Amino acid sequence: MEPERPHAKEFLKSLELLDKKESNKSAVLLAIAPSQPRSSVWVALSAIFIGTIFLTPILFRAPLLGWDWLFAYVNIPPSDIYTPWIDFIVFPLRNLPWRTGFAIANALTVMSISIVTFREGNTWWKYLGVLFALVNPPVWFILWDGQIDGWGLVGLLAMPIGIPLVLMKPTMITFAILARKDWFILSIIFGIFSILIWGSWPLKLLGTVGSRVEHPVAMGWSIQGHYLLMLGLILLLFTNRKDPFQHIAVGAFLHPFVMPYHFVLLLPVLGRLKNTKQLVAWFLNWLLVLEVGFGGIWKDIVFLLPLCIWLFLRQDESARETWLHFLISELKKINANNRQFDLR
Repeated sequence: MEPERPHAKEFLKSLELLDKKESNKSAVLLAIAPSQPRSSVWVALSAIFIGTIFLTPILFRAPLLGWDWLFAYVNIPPSDIYTPWIDFIVFPLRNLPWRTGFAIANALTVMSISIVTFREGNTWWKYLGVLFALVNPPVWFILWDGQIDGWGLVGLLAMPIGIPLVLMKPTMITFAILARKDWFILSIIFGIFSILIWGSWPLKLLGTVGSRVEHPVAMGWSIQGHYLLMLGLILLLFTNRKDPFQHIAVGAFLHPFVMPYHFVLLLPVLGRLKNTKQLVAWFLNWLLVLEVGFGGIWKDIVFLLPLCIWLFLRQDESARETWLHFLISELKKINANNRQFDLR
């Protein structure tokens, strides 16, 4: 029999502990910033496309009003009130009979929410997450209106190629581009080229904010006060730099105005959450019904939804990935470089 090597048990034990640490670290990274093969992205996009085809006939017959679709996307060029490249995105649908285009737009929204929610999870809770995401007031609001904010989730799925979709309606989803350095840089480049092509469209877009905040169900710091903006800036400092959905949650506080249907952009988080957190996040979405129905104090209470989602997404292990930690690290580097320069 071969004699036992010295310290073999200690060595094996250390390997086991190291493996356990790496396993926990991988689980955290998966939950924070899932990096999946490009082939799986194409599978997801194909599922969205096929599902849209099957859902369209059903939603065509659904008793939905579609006022926003008819007014903002069919009767006028959508670039009159949104970004200039949105005309090219909706062009195929706005030239169909308006109820047909409306049904396809809604089907694409439903499939985008479903598939992205499913991909966010890595346990069986994601199946319940998809159900909760669809049985949800923000989805009903957006289908009733015929808005296309849910398409931004397709863009997020296909980043960085999906930048035009993410930025076509620069609402709270815009803050997701902060989650990756290349996303941010490419978005800046895209924005510069868009200004060279279409001129000063950002100023034109800003000019429409005044009319948007007058809507009775509109929310946000420009309506309710700067305390939301200050809270958002504080949350941003402690936001994980790699998590796009935590940035979107912060975006609800930082964007000047938020509409109830904008919260569809946070629904995929339900696929990632589990147990009580998932149920609480789903329940908080129902506060939007009270905000739409009664307004008043409910406009403030609704912000418990993005706040709780932000808290649920925060991982203890990811504290070193926050913007605050990043800024402190950069300041230390600058200070160290200055000291080296002084010594020279």
